[in-house]
Amino acid sequence: QMPRTYHNGVKGTFMDESTHNRYFRDIHNNRDSSISWASHELTTSHIALATQTPYETRIEDIIKNHCEHVESLADIFGEKKDRILCLWINVAISSDFGTPFETVGRFFGIWHEHHRGNHKGLHEFYYEGNYVLLLNIHGSVVNSHYRDWKP
Repeated sequence: QMPRTYHNGVKGTFMDESTHNRYFRDIHNNRDSSISWASHELTTSHIALATQTPYETRIEDIIKNHCEHVESLADIFGEKKDRILCLWINVAISSDFGTPFETVGRFFGIWHEHHRGNHKGLHEFYYEGNYVLLLNIHGSVVNSHYRDWKP
């Protein structure tokens, strides 16, 4: 998987050592020059797979047909791994630091500002060996139809 955001360096406009250590310190880029990817000709169909419609179709299929819908945080811990988990939250969003989402972000180790790394209220990440779709259904999340798919 490729992250939605990328950063290189400890200091910058929105980066200091504390923030870098919190989110990026343990993420490393491959520096082994012997590894190479098979070269494929880029076609229109490859580009089409990266557009919004196939992405939304994939997410809808996961939510409706493959997710284990979590009712309690206790359900995400344990010996079972390699699950696809949908966690539904109802948290007001804001671009300000210290918003209610910051607690959620801190718990899962994702960015503390809701608008970074989400797509229409959806954050995707791996946690405790499971693939997690964290879906925010609060009314302040605009352009989100995911709330319609909540069981």
